[in-house]
Amino acid sequence: MISLNGVKQNLRDNYPSVYQSVYRFYQMTPHVKHRNAKRAEMDKEIRQKTYARYEYEVRIIKEYLNDDWTVRHGPFSGMKLAPPPSATYGLSTHWQHAS
Repeated sequence: MISLNGVKQNLRDNYPSVYQSVYRFYQMTPHVKHRNAKRAEMDKEIRQKTYARYEYEVRIIKEYLNDDWTVRHGPFSGMKLAPPPSATYGLSTHWQHAS
């Protein structure tokens, strides 16, 4: 496969308006739309899995460790961990900025 990086760089540096036009045209192609749809689907799946994991971990710590966030083993034993912020807050802000 031939790399077009040199052509892209040349267009970007010497003919920015042509580069913008070509880029906008490329963004309208079915290939890009399909790729963006797949990425959005994967992002949604990752958010769902992360939220499920967050809920599971919080429930385990509440049930079995009496909501005690103290590290029990290893070099950080005795230190208290701060409970993680709500998964929806962290994910929503991250994913809004990423898209």
